[in-house]
Amino acid sequence: MTAKSLAAARQRRSRQRRRVGESVYRVAVKENAAIEALLRAGRLSETAALRRSCVEQALGELISDFVERWVKINRHA
Repeated sequence: MTAKSLAAARQRRSRQRRRVGESVYRVAVKENAAIEALLRAGRLSETAALRRSCVEQALGELISDFVERWVKINRHA
């Protein structure tokens, strides 16, 4: 793929995320502690913990779950 087509693909993904109300945030975490917490919580396998993309996905799911629960709780308060 050319640089132009890679940039176009990134832009398409970005527009698609915005359409469905998603955003990408960069966050800094203590890597080993975050992975250990995900492992202990059962949100990540030891094999998946070796792949950065799997760790990122597990962290994203954790945050999404938190937000969903928090919003539900506070709508009923």
